[in-house]
Amino acid sequence: MPQIDFYILSSQSEKSRQLFACRITEKAYKMERSITIQAESNKDICDVDKLLWSFRDDSFVPHHIFTGENDDAIKSISVPNNKKQVNIDDILVNLSNSLTENHMEYQRIIEIVINNSKDKENARKRFVAYRKLGYEIKSHTI
Repeated sequence: MPQIDFYILSSQSEKSRQLFACRITEKAYKMERSITIQAESNKDICDVDKLLWSFRDDSFVPHHIFTGENDDAIKSISVPNNKKQVNIDDILVNLSNSLTENHMEYQRIIEIVINNSKDKENARKRFVAYRKLGYEIKSHTI
C-alpha cells in the first residue's frame, strides 16, 4: 500500500509546482529510486521535461518522456534507476488533477498542490479518495 504525501505550496504558479517536482525528483533519483512524473496535459509534461534538464546548473536527472499507446494519452516522464534493480514503480509524482489508475503499484505517491482554489478543490477530492482506500496520508505545508 503506497504512502501518500501532499505538499501544499504557498505559491499559486504552475511553474513553482513544476520546479518543486524537479527538486523532489532529483532527491529521489539521488536516493536511487525510480520515479514517474505524471501531468494533466502534454504541455505540462513537456515543460517539466525541459525544467529537469535546466532547473539547476549543477544537477543531472536522466529521464525520458513516455508516450502512451495513442497520441491523446497523457504523457509521463520516467526517471529509471539504472544503478540497481528496484521496483520500476517506486515513486509517482502526480501533477494531474485525478488519481492515477495504477496508483496501487507505487510505493509512494507525491501530490503537489498550488495555492489556488481550483487546485485545492481537486486535491481535496484526491485526498478523500486516498483516505477511502485506506492509505496513510501525510500533509506538508511548504
